[in-house]
Amino acid sequence: MITTLHRLTPRPAALARHRFHTLGLDPALVQALHAQDINTPSQVQREALPLVLDPARPNVVIGAETGSGKTLTYLLPLLQRLRTYPHSMHAVRKPIAVIMVPNQELVKQIERVVQSLDPDVPLACLTKTHAIPRRTPVLVGTPKAIMQHASPKDLVSVEMIVVDEADMLLGGGFERDTKQVLGTIRNQPLVDPSTNEYIPGYHRDSDSDAPEEALAPEHATIPTYGKLAVSEYLKRKFPDAVYAITDQFHRTLPTINQQFVHLKTQDPAERRELLLQILANDDAATGSVLIFVDSVASAKELEQFLLDNDVACRALHKEIPRDDRSGILEAMSTTRQVVVATDIAARGLDTRDVGHVIQYEFATNVVTHIHRIGRTARGGTTGKVTNIIGRENELVYKEIQAAGDDGTLTKGFSRRRSLRKKFKKASKPDTFY
Repeated sequence: MITTLHRLTPRPAALARHRFHTLGLDPALVQALHAQDINTPSQVQREALPLVLDPARPNVVIGAETGSGKTLTYLLPLLQRLRTYPHSMHAVRKPIAVIMVPNQELVKQIERVVQSLDPDVPLACLTKTHAIPRRTPVLVGTPKAIMQHASPKDLVSVEMIVVDEADMLLGGGFERDTKQVLGTIRNQPLVDPSTNEYIPGYHRDSDSDAPEEALAPEHATIPTYGKLAVSEYLKRKFPDAVYAITDQFHRTLPTINQQFVHLKTQDPAERRELLLQILANDDAATGSVLIFVDSVASAKELEQFLLDNDVACRALHKEIPRDDRSGILEAMSTTRQVVVATDIAARGLDTRDVGHVIQYEFATNVVTHIHRIGRTARGGTTGKVTNIIGRENELVYKEIQAAGDDGTLTKGFSRRRSLRKKFKKASKPDTFY
């Protein structure tokens, strides 16, 4: 059972803590944050950081809105743990921390963030190596990459685990690899990373008869977006977990100006012309424009249509080479870009320079909708979202509208299928390009 549930509503004690140095962070990390003009912790950071830093809290689940700073919430305690480790980071023979993420773009992003906070931390990112370098304390990769390139012996010293985007990694195509990595780590004795010697009497399997204090060094920080099956898995496997949930969790941010535009016909030309009008009226000063579609085929076709109509744009999808994808994301942070993207751009990426999100092909479920619109209005900024609604989108649209002023979208979650599939009488959706 869950020992504690923190619903992070504003209260005097929390509001008084507006600086990172009051949260127990190492002064060097605080200084690194200040050097990047990050001076005030977000709501989730104010409340979750002390929990993650507390060795008496072996497992912490973080639930917060997109763009709220969850990445720093788990990276800062991890880096602090490395700074206070009994042995030098460079003396560690095997990884003591594993970070699992859903895509290579997030791997690269985490690498950049870590290097900006502490460039001395040796980091093994499984985007550019097929073997784990020796004396690397932190391993970052997708579950599949970790399964392919890390043997059980590589993971015997792991004390800290991060499962980022847990609702995605603990479901669908990621589920098997993610749970296998977790099982491999949890079900073997702990080896001292500097001596390569087993620690007597220590076993990390939470289902074993190991004493409670033997489990404390294993620190699993698992951000989740609250799908029911994932929630039940977390309760079962991490019964001692402390939950830190923000008050904007599963809600449309109040800083988003969101519009829904309904198509009058099923003619694909109407959708295309509407998009051209939206782009023509967009304020270039607000930043980049991110246009979401549902498939690679749609992205390719829409990119060509826009280019044919003198709209400079680029496509972002899985068939674009990895280095080119990184270049597109970097360009969005420096100049205004128009990018046509699949949901590869909807998860976790820091897109704070996106001022306008357009759902050209509307999300097929509420979870995807939350993540797509969360690409704008990040870090306390404002943003605009334009949703193009066709007949096939009405069921998801009605679920979002039913949230009303409260804005809570939790009831619209569906783990295995989109809302339109819940209703047998719903007409088969058309495909628009």
